[in-house]
Amino acid sequence: MTWSDAEKMAKIKPGSFVSIQLDGSTHSLIFTTWVRPERGGTITKYSAISGNNKGMVWPHEPLSLPASDLVDGMSAEALAKYDQEVYFGVPPD
Repeated sequence: MTWSDAEKMAKIKPGSFVSIQLDGSTHSLIFTTWVRPERGGTITKYSAISGNNKGMVWPHEPLSLPASDLVDGMSAEALAKYDQEVYFGVPPD
């Protein structure tokens, strides 16, 4: 959430594993690309693909990164739980 665009692009690359929480359940995705804003500004969206739907792989509309205000004020326990459910698995260099 707080990484600069350069850090995002350097650390999270196509093929990275993404785990997100939607409607109370966790979903697994494969990161494909960052979506740059048309008028400049900070990158807040990315594209990904996933499977597990009738045996097919599906592209997703651009997904939003979690906003930092989402975790503001969370207790250490709540942050730990959030980190286990929503994360990017970055492959080693």
